Amino acid sequence: AELVLHPTDGTMPSNLDAPPLEDGSRQHSRAGNRPPLRPYLCNVAVDRRFRRRGLGVRLVRACEALAQFQWRYSAIYLHVDKSNRGALELYQQRGYQPVASAVVDTGESGTSQLERLLGGFGLAPEMLYMRHQL
Repeated sequence: AELVLHPTDGTMPSNLDAPPLEDGSRQHSRAGNRPPLRPYLCNVAVDRRFRRRGLGVRLVRACEALAQFQWRYSAIYLHVDKSNRGALELYQQRGYQPVASAVVDTGESGTSQLERLLGGFGLAPEMLYMRHQL
């Protein structure tokens, strides 16, 4: 699992296009007008051989505790592929709420070759932008 500070503008910490904020607007980073940085959970992964043993929950809890008690934040954000049922279930059970959703725009310049390829086959992932109050 990886926990980073990232602007609350609905974008992912990559070149992918992402959903807008909960009020429907898109904030773009401009000099002096940047959205606030907040804890953003990404790259939570458990080897297939060790899944369904509570390790994912423990990783998420550890990141939440770090964000709340060490960094002193009251909310944490993430993106999850809507088709990833296991991850979506884990986050919903932990109390994460959808803020917005969008199909990743694989036509944008800067997206990876794989993402453009998947988009060409109509397989662009629908991502949920989620927030959890700590």
